[in-house]
Order: sequence, then C-alpha cells, then structure tokens
Amino acid sequence: MSELNNVERVLREQGFVVAPVKGDSMLPMLDEKRDAVKIVPVTRTPLEKYDLPLYRRPGGQLVLHRILEVKRRHYVICGDNRRELEKVPHRWVIGVTEGFFKDGKYVPVTDPEYREYLERHCASVKDRTIIGNRPATAKKASLGRRLFPGYYTMVRLYPSLERAPFLLPVMWGARMVKKIFAKLTRGKK
Repeated sequence: MSELNNVERVLREQGFVVAPVKGDSMLPMLDEKRDAVKIVPVTRTPLEKYDLPLYRRPGGQLVLHRILEVKRRHYVICGDNRRELEKVPHRWVIGVTEGFFKDGKYVPVTDPEYREYLERHCASVKDRTIIGNRPATAKKASLGRRLFPGYYTMVRLYPSLERAPFLLPVMWGARMVKKIFAKLTRGKK
C-alpha cells in the first residue's frame, strides 16, 4: 500500500513517475524484464480510446491496461495480452501513460510507429469478454488465464511457438500435462 501512496505522491509533487513494468499483461508492447512507463497526472477527461491509464482497483492493486471503449461513467479496459475486458470507473484512474522506454529508447505515445501498433494490434482483437469488477468473476477469469495463458506469454515459455502459432492449443495441453505430472511426482516424495 505504501507503493501506491508513493506513486500518487510523486505524481502530485513531480508531475510524472517513471516505473518499471510488472507482469505480462501488456506484451508484446511492454516487457517486464526491460521496459518502463512514464505516467503523468490526468489533465483531460474523459481519456481517449487506446490511452494507457494507471488505475487503482478497490483492493489497492495498481494496473496499467489499455482503454478500448470510453463510456459516460467508465472505461472498458484490457491488457494487450489479455482477453477479459474490465469496467473501470473514471474515478479509479490516477494517471496516464505519456510514453514508455522500450529497450532503453524513449517512445512517446504520439510516435507514428506506436500509433500504427495500436491500430494493427488493438483493432484486430475481437475475442474479448467483459468480466466486470466482481471478485468471483475475476477469480474465474484468473483461472482461465492460468489454464490458457495468452499467446505472448506462451511464446516466452515456448519460443518455438513463434514459428508455429497454430500449435498454441497443443502447447496448452502439454503445459497442463507437465504441471499435473510435476504435482504427482511431488506427492510421491
């Protein structure tokens, strides 16, 4: 919780925060091992489609996901490497991405190549479903993510998948068998 307070305090005092990315929800654009984002306070409301806000869920978790739709009282948001949409009230947003550091190079959100990525990647994702903000629904979505991680997560685990993306379902099955086998062998020791 102190991390959350620090982010909000630094935003107020300095006018921006540069923070490393955590998790794989924004792959392929942002990789937690090497990339960082520059967050600035929100100066315009509502934000726009494809903006990348930093918001706080009621439990205190900070999340950086992309706006796919702007509604009157909420945004419909999703990570680039996720399939579940989330309704995020405008009041949850504490900052918005102004740019990011990719492989050590700063890329502003106005960069033409970045805008092209948005049109190519975000506009093509059609198989997403709204999960809402209920804990039980979120748990179901989390289980689905654990059983069937996104393509970019699986490529990190199985690099050969990049050459043969059609094998994604086979790799999900192999991953499950491997996990079950590991559990069974741990129980025999």
